[in-house]
Amino acid sequence: MRKLDLLGSKLCSYQAKIFEESLTKTMCSSKVFLRRFFMSEFGFYLDMPERYVFSYDTNECFASLLEEYGDSTYGKVKINANVLYYLGYLTRYICYTREITTRHLYKTFNIYDIIDNYYVFHTQDEEWVIATLLQKYNMTEKDLDEYEILKDLFRKHYKDSL
Repeated sequence: MRKLDLLGSKLCSYQAKIFEESLTKTMCSSKVFLRRFFMSEFGFYLDMPERYVFSYDTNECFASLLEEYGDSTYGKVKINANVLYYLGYLTRYICYTREITTRHLYKTFNIYDIIDNYYVFHTQDEEWVIATLLQKYNMTEKDLDEYEILKDLFRKHYKDSL
């Protein structure tokens, strides 16, 4: 686990702004945007900020998503801007401090639980929110460690092959 430093803080704010701007820069529903973002190559780039250079221009993200997925007008429901901003910030905070990929986070947590609990979570410390989510899913910090998950898979495979 790493501490949130200046780079991490900038990435959290950047992703939060992207999520907030998705309301006006995409025609699809917020759920479609979120699914696309969490599974996108751009999310992957944010997971390794030491390897990629960012202009911190949100248009860069929307252009990347458009190139990867094409345009969509599917869905109508848009999530509140404050909720989206918080979701963007928190999810990048988790990815950065736990050093997990955006996709892993999306597959581990139901992000709609975060959205549904916005009014409770947004006034709390990020570490408290993570602890609460882990408890809700009956998980520990170890479950967020991709190396531990990989080691467990190897152990299971080795045990099953005996």
